[in-house]
Amino acid sequence: LEGDRLKTVFTRLDTKAYGGGALSPDGRLLALSAGDITLVEVPSGNTIGVLRGHTRKGVLVAFSPDGRTLASMADDR
Repeated sequence: LEGDRLKTVFTRLDTKAYGGGALSPDGRLLALSAGDITLVEVPSGNTIGVLRGHTRKGVLVAFSPDGRTLASMADDR
């Protein structure tokens, strides 16, 4: 992500402090972590879903190489 595409994504997000993130291999989906994981469509910046389950912040996220799987980990379980 760069320039206008990056600006569009981040200006549409709330002011929550995100601890980490991962961009899908095709560049169309951004996963941002702040306890919950927010899935953002790129370049529209629209939130398309929120994944809940971790009880602590500091969640790490990563997409598989084919982009079909999103893994997350935190020091909570």
